[in-house]
Amino acid sequence: MKDKELHTVNILNTFLSNKITTEVDNFSVIDAKSKDYVIELKHRNRYYDDMLIEKDKFERLMDSSNLNNLIPLYVCSVENGDIFVFNMLKVIRCVPLEWETQMHNKSTEFYDKPDNKKKKRKLVSFIPTSLSTRATLVDGKYELQNICLY
Repeated sequence: MKDKELHTVNILNTFLSNKITTEVDNFSVIDAKSKDYVIELKHRNRYYDDMLIEKDKFERLMDSSNLNNLIPLYVCSVENGDIFVFNMLKVIRCVPLEWETQMHNKSTEFYDKPDNKKKKRKLVSFIPTSLSTRATLVDGKYELQNICLY
């Protein structure tokens, strides 16, 4: 797990009574979980009005949610420090995810390896940030906006 994703988990844990733990296996189907949630973590280098999610990651997150009876969260942090937490059950009730094929890097996890810089077709969709709970840094501490985790 990347340092930025661990930082995100530490911030989220300041708001949750049931703490998030990260999966120890770098190749785990999910990145983190708690008593209530199963979580996919992503860090984006910049803010977008709609956050990209890959179909295979969405399906693994939803499968793990169903299997373990946990709420699936898709968490995107961005370079300015903001964190967007999407309860995927609410997202799919509010908007249909429309999948499209786009070319993206094969992997960003091990981007320093030449093979991972190659482009690959991926099925992706976009989730409006308006459907997220947003953690924003204000005067040195994080505040939650639009709380909709349950």
